[in-house]
Amino acid sequence: MKPFIRSTERPPASDEPAAKLGQHLYAMRVHCGMQQGQLAQRIGISQTQLSRIERGNSAPSWAVLMAIAAAFEITPSQLLSTAGL
Repeated sequence: MKPFIRSTERPPASDEPAAKLGQHLYAMRVHCGMQQGQLAQRIGISQTQLSRIERGNSAPSWAVLMAIAAAFEITPSQLLSTAGL
């Protein structure tokens, strides 16, 4: 896995935690060269649900958060801290 460098390509919709996490997730996915559908399949949710999470319109459940972290080979704590949460 490539090392992740925080991206500022897409500003968050707000400073809400869901928006910050969504922006960070989007940046990580793009950095790793993954399509939205690929990540959604890997973590066991629909592409629509992943899109809502990335846009900050929906917060992931703890199980989905754990699956996202596992997909990027990091811990949930690392995922949240690198997102600034």
